[in-house]
Amino acid sequence: LLYIGAYPLRLDRVPWHMIAATATSSAVFNFLIKFGLSRDSPVVVSLATQIGIPLNLLLDIAVVRTPIHRTQAAGALIVLCSFALFHSPVRSNLSTTPLEEPGVSASRDPLLEATS
Repeated sequence: LLYIGAYPLRLDRVPWHMIAATATSSAVFNFLIKFGLSRDSPVVVSLATQIGIPLNLLLDIAVVRTPIHRTQAAGALIVLCSFALFHSPVRSNLSTTPLEEPGVSASRDPLLEATS
């Protein structure tokens, strides 16, 4: 359609740098999701993707010069705080999995030691 003139598109006016940046960002994001799933649980990867919400807000401010409201800033701050709390080194006993006992490291599993 472009070459027969049915769809007038001026290729010199296409923001190729933005298209390349978007494609690169998408490829990196997809790679990191797949890498994260190979290293950790889907729940952790899902929570880690939520860090993109405040980062996207910062990108909108820096690149597009979008004015933000107090509620947007508060929401981004809540996401960052919840992410920091989830990944804090101080965890309660409720955060252990059924196969994991508090105080027993995964490298020193009593069941594995008994079978060796």
